[in-house]
Amino acid sequence: MQLSQSHAETPPPPGSLGKPRPRHQGASIMNLVKTPLSLGYTLVDLLLTALAWFVFCYLLATGMHSILQGAALGHASSLVSRLLPDLHTLLAYACVAVGIDLLLLVWARYNTLRFGGLDRRKPRPPLSAAALAASFEISPDLLEALHASQGLRIHHTDAGQISKIDFTPQRQIAAGNVLRILR
Repeated sequence: MQLSQSHAETPPPPGSLGKPRPRHQGASIMNLVKTPLSLGYTLVDLLLTALAWFVFCYLLATGMHSILQGAALGHASSLVSRLLPDLHTLLAYACVAVGIDLLLLVWARYNTLRFGGLDRRKPRPPLSAAALAASFEISPDLLEALHASQGLRIHHTDAGQISKIDFTPQRQIAAGNVLRILR
């Protein structure tokens, strides 16, 4: 089934005061699904964030206090000589970060070589009317009648098979194991 592309050919309605709206050409606007989080999860997240900020501020204040206290007591040592022992730790962190980057780069190259020509996001080929009718175990004529109807009720067995179809022109509320389809 092919959908109409007429919406892409017509220009959007003008914005307020007759000015055209921005078109965002080349940009992809993505709507993210946001699931509401539970209160417990939110409280744990807030608690851990507050704790991390407290520890960061404490360590920063302690380090600044020790530097200022050393300057007030008249220690004439330079800042570089006081930070030299910490440079070894920073160098170790940098080496670990580079190692992780190299590991990710090798993994990405491997995936590119192995799966480079494959695109798992391709849509499935369109389903023919005969295949659709066969999947529901109905005749192609009945499938055409289903497509043409304005409203209908499809009754199913407990196994999911179609047991009865009621063609009803008015809208009715489905109940029980009855699935109502409106076009």
